[in-house]
Amino acid sequence: MNKQLIEKYLGESNRKSAYKEDLSYAKKYKKNPFYVDEEDGVKYIFGMGSGFSYSSPINPKKEVEKMWKEMKNKLKIK
Repeated sequence: MNKQLIEKYLGESNRKSAYKEDLSYAKKYKKNPFYVDEEDGVKYIFGMGSGFSYSSPINPKKEVEKMWKEMKNKLKIK
């Protein structure tokens, strides 16, 4: 199997697994599981439930707000 294909599959699999952990965290504590932290001068979005590093977007704070809004809607948290 192609190395890039394997990495893509594992990346997506890890992301889905991490998202489920962060979803459980949000459901249990009714708070945003996402936060922005900096590693080696680059800002990343992390999940508190999973510890997974999601991405390094241009505007990470705005992306965290968007991710939390989507998760709140999914969990019906006010």
